[in-house]
Amino acid sequence: MMNRFNIKKSDISKVYKGKIKYINDKLSFFEKHKMVIIPTTIIIVILILFSIFSILVNEQKRIVVNQLKERRKMLNNLLDNIAGGILIYKINNSTENVITVSFCSEGIAKIFGYSKEDFETDTINFFKNIIPQTDIKKIKNELINGNTDKKSIFLRFRGMHKNGSSVLASANTTWAYNEKDGTTVYYAVVMDNTQQEKILKAEQEALKAKISNDAKSVFLSRMSHDIRTPLNAVLGFTELAMKEQNIPHEVIDYLTKIDTSGKYLLGLINDILDISKIESGKVELHEKNVNTKVFLDNIVEVFKSQAEEKGISFITDFSEAPVEWLIMDDLRTRQIYSNLLNNAIKFSQSGSEIHWTIKNIFIDDKNIHTVCSISDQGCGMTKEFMKKMFKPFEQDNQTYSTTGTGLGLSIVKNLIDLMGGTIHVKSEVGKGSTFTFELDRKLGTPQEEPKEKEKYSYASLTGNKILLSEDNHINAIITEKLYQMLVVKLTLLKMVRYVLINLHHQNQMNTLQFLWTLECLSWTDWKRQKQ
Repeated sequence: MMNRFNIKKSDISKVYKGKIKYINDKLSFFEKHKMVIIPTTIIIVILILFSIFSILVNEQKRIVVNQLKERRKMLNNLLDNIAGGILIYKINNSTENVITVSFCSEGIAKIFGYSKEDFETDTINFFKNIIPQTDIKKIKNELINGNTDKKSIFLRFRGMHKNGSSVLASANTTWAYNEKDGTTVYYAVVMDNTQQEKILKAEQEALKAKISNDAKSVFLSRMSHDIRTPLNAVLGFTELAMKEQNIPHEVIDYLTKIDTSGKYLLGLINDILDISKIESGKVELHEKNVNTKVFLDNIVEVFKSQAEEKGISFITDFSEAPVEWLIMDDLRTRQIYSNLLNNAIKFSQSGSEIHWTIKNIFIDDKNIHTVCSISDQGCGMTKEFMKKMFKPFEQDNQTYSTTGTGLGLSIVKNLIDLMGGTIHVKSEVGKGSTFTFELDRKLGTPQEEPKEKEKYSYASLTGNKILLSEDNHINAIITEKLYQMLVVKLTLLKMVRYVLINLHHQNQMNTLQFLWTLECLSWTDWKRQKQ
């Protein structure tokens, strides 16, 4: 009837306000079985929640386990690839003090050339093979005695590598704990110090070599005057002898050869002294405003005549170097050009050509980039020699000329480096060589050329009096003879020589006193002082 008249249970509940019992009411499945469904549902929900919790816990556990595995893998890789390794071992505090290994990283076995398995399977024999018995006893005693303080003990020992070589090792050992049976556990960081020992020895050898080289450089720089002085005496007396009258032709020939050899020897000495100064760091650049046109013309004039004497064409091209005034050290720059041009002429044959080109590229309004190239058609250089050509005293024995000290290119390279430039070389045996160096320079300021000074000849000195101060007796004799040929009176020569000798040997006068003495002598009547 309710369904027929479309009456809902909610409507009846509102009217009668109470519990109502319906006759022939159709119950739903839930209403019929709710006493079973509700507890079952609660149990299912609890099981689902527990399953989700278990899954989350297991997933988190899996993540943690994977992280631990990854960290252990990283730790093992680190331990196996470091220069040394980690060692955990036990010492049975009995009469024998037996050492047993609990853990050993592969790095320790690598130190002595063994595998990790060799170390773990036969620890006792392993120690016997790599460490002398005396060192093992020393290590055990230090560990047992050091265990009382429980402090880190640094041990150093020399072991035997599997290939028979010696290995210097160190172990920083620390007490860990004592087991119930009295066994002491230690862990140690073992390092291979063999390479450090080699490096230390190499550094000590390098230091000794540097000290020796510095001493050599200091000696050469101090002896430069004493080395040149006797050679200058040889050249000076040779020149005096060649000016004598009625000398046989053969003697003239001998003297000429002495003069040539002496000048060549002087050049070698100068090169040796220069390289010693460079190596000792005593060479300094003294830059100034230089007229490059006059500077280059003077160099060309010298080497063009040398090339012509040998039948070599000397060709220059400075058309791309229009800048006339540059800031440079003209002395050291001339030395670079001279060494390269000397080599080009020395190693070239008659009929060949030498080309010298200079190109200036403006960087800005104050700086230029200079590119200089000197090429020849001479004998060239071998590839083996080119690898070491800038080292001192190196020479290419395969070339037809081996004269010289082998210092020229070394001096060139060091001076160019000092100037902040670079040098490149192309060479082929039998076809010649090309040296190209590049460096930056500052533009100079054009200056008014000085007026040409009045030229004086030696004849203008005739009849004059000259005061000569010279502390070397032989040099004084040479100078006196040369001026006497010009009929010049060296009136104060002997007196000044006496003053200098007195100053040198007795050290009784300072510089001001010496200058005052010269001043007095120049104003004193010569005839009275002569006696």
